[in-house]
Amino acid sequence: MGQRDSIGLRLYRIQTKQRRMVQPNLSQAKVHAPHEP
Repeated sequence: MGQRDSIGLRLYRIQTKQRRMVQPNLSQAKVHAPHEP
């Protein structure tokens, strides 16, 4: 159980980091491709 928890925390941290890095990219993508949702 402990190992799964540690892996889940790692994935969660990676996802949060990716979101922070992706947010500005998404804002730029909207400007370049406004037709996309």
